[in-house]
Amino acid sequence: MKNAIWILCVVFLISACHQEVTTVAQHQVNKQPKSMAGAKSSFLQLAGTYRTGKFDESAAEVVTHIPDSNLLVFTSASENSLVFLDISNPEKPEMVRKATFEQIPDAGGVNSVAAYGSVLVAAVENKHKQAPGFIVFLDQKGKILKHLQVGALPDMVTFSPDGRYILVANEGEPDHSYQNDPIGSVSLIEWKGAVNELSEESIITLTFGDVALDGPVRISGPNANQSTDLEPEYIAVSADSKFAFVTLQENNAIAKIDLENKQVIFIKSLGFSDHSQKGFAFDASKKDGGVHIKNWPVKGMPMPDGIAAFDVDGKTYLITANEGDGREYGDYEDETKVKKITLDPVQFPNAEWLQKEENIGGLVISSVDGDTDKDGDYDVLYSFGTRSFSIWDADLNLVYDSGQIFEQVIEGVIGKRYFNVSNDKNKPEGRSPKKGPEPEGVTIGKVGEKQFAFILLERVGGIMVFDITNPSEAQFYDYQNNRNFEADPKSAEAGDLGPETAIFISKEKSPVGEALLAVANEVSGTVSIYYVGTN
Repeated sequence: MKNAIWILCVVFLISACHQEVTTVAQHQVNKQPKSMAGAKSSFLQLAGTYRTGKFDESAAEVVTHIPDSNLLVFTSASENSLVFLDISNPEKPEMVRKATFEQIPDAGGVNSVAAYGSVLVAAVENKHKQAPGFIVFLDQKGKILKHLQVGALPDMVTFSPDGRYILVANEGEPDHSYQNDPIGSVSLIEWKGAVNELSEESIITLTFGDVALDGPVRISGPNANQSTDLEPEYIAVSADSKFAFVTLQENNAIAKIDLENKQVIFIKSLGFSDHSQKGFAFDASKKDGGVHIKNWPVKGMPMPDGIAAFDVDGKTYLITANEGDGREYGDYEDETKVKKITLDPVQFPNAEWLQKEENIGGLVISSVDGDTDKDGDYDVLYSFGTRSFSIWDADLNLVYDSGQIFEQVIEGVIGKRYFNVSNDKNKPEGRSPKKGPEPEGVTIGKVGEKQFAFILLERVGGIMVFDITNPSEAQFYDYQNNRNFEADPKSAEAGDLGPETAIFISKEKSPVGEALLAVANEVSGTVSIYYVGTN
């Protein structure tokens, strides 16, 4: 009841003050929800949790569902395995088996898993991280059926909705010396359901070096070139299985792929959020004596991690979780703090005041962007992530952005004591000068006639739920966080820490005839299952 009252108060305040959204890159204004006073605190109800007992070892990262067997399967990087859970009773998920990859020569860590029918595919990196990795096919009993070589550091794998295509995002991260930086790519397999018919000749590798860049796509690594600097992170496929959309996180861009013609159509910058504008305020300091969600002269780079696609009246839309991500490899780092740089006196006449810790002096910004006239001082401040989620159309035109809503809801529900804590500490505002709540993953589900987005907050934790039935007027609906802030984060009593990915299970595919949401939590090593739409 207490949470419900807080949420109603918060959404009333948001609806009163948060009417317009502006982004610099798109030069357009988008309407915010007319009213968000319909928040439903019981929309998500925890059913049960499976605990690996491993803290901060990436023991539960990516989760998928095999409907016919009532199985959840999740990746465990700590054991380099897939873990199979029986969720016939969602309130008591039970581990039934594990699958490992020792039989594959040079197999390193498993990074992702996806299911179509009874077939699983896993993305497994090479033990030599910059060498080509693998896509591995398994049956629902965990038996390896085949493995094929793909690009360097396969970080995510998915099926198209119709099962015709398998896509792998090969991130191609550099080594710590930044001397070996593999090409980023997407592996595309046209699949007809017979694993034994596949070979490495079945794989088409799409790269990005020759694709024209649309807008200020960030190419920023040392001695960077387009082929190696563009790093695919996550993939979403349109409902009609015709197009794929790939987040290029460090590059603040998205690539669109024509699956039928097997070519990259465009690579577009996602522009910037203007944090000086109404509706885009944020809390920038951990030394300002409390929670102060304010406007600042800062441009936020969305740099999304997770992406999901959905359809409304035959039109494709995309949702991005705007996490932000800098680069840190050995001696190279592209992050700094506002207090450490020289601000242009014309653009920032109040530089001395801004650079105080209680203002934005401690804010982490890009060290390689912002000196627009190349005179050695910073004309623009670019921060990592926007502490929001965005909705785009299929041509990457902005339709909606949640702006400052996440931090406002967190303040109202969790309160000042644990505002913007991290996922391994309970220190208040520890993440305020960095990326705040850090939206990480997103999944979409339909309940009744409405479509909902479930956005995971990696740091403070929890799930933000928005009604996206009308994409241009998305409505905040619920926030649930299965975390005990009074407990030691390393203890079982702490609950869920560091949600990484989630999967929505419709009531038609659910073992109990009710829609479910399964969430894999990387830091706590837990997988939690929620009933959805129970109110």
